[in-house]
Amino acid sequence: MIERLAPLLVSFMSRDFGQKLRRARRNGLLYLVCGLLALTAYGAGVAGVVLVLANAYGAVAALFALAIAALSLAVAALAAVLMCNRNDRKLAAASPVGGALLGVAAASLLPLLLRSRLVTGAAILATIAVLAFRSRADGGDDSSSPP
Repeated sequence: MIERLAPLLVSFMSRDFGQKLRRARRNGLLYLVCGLLALTAYGAGVAGVVLVLANAYGAVAALFALAIAALSLAVAALAAVLMCNRNDRKLAAASPVGGALLGVAAASLLPLLLRSRLVTGAAILATIAVLAFRSRADGGDDSSSPP
């Protein structure tokens, strides 16, 4: 088993993690600066809209109109995210690819696992745990659902 793992470990260890870490830090700092500048521009834009509306309708009416518009945009964005999440769950439940890939991976490791009793026992326990988790995640207990 270790002879199959050795090439993977060598390729993993040969990468330059220092360079990747420096790049990640630099990108994180630049994203932070861009985010702060965008937030500043957003605040200035909102203040400008409030001033324009305040000249036309008064300060209180302008602030209420802006608050209602922002709230309606937030609700619309939340609804879009919820619909996308629901569609993703439906597609994941309908797609048998995840289970098939897991089955193929388990079948390819089966000869290696059967050589040791300890590893075989651990694999059996892990399989039972995965099946129990899936039955719980799928709603295996229907007693709480209304008739």
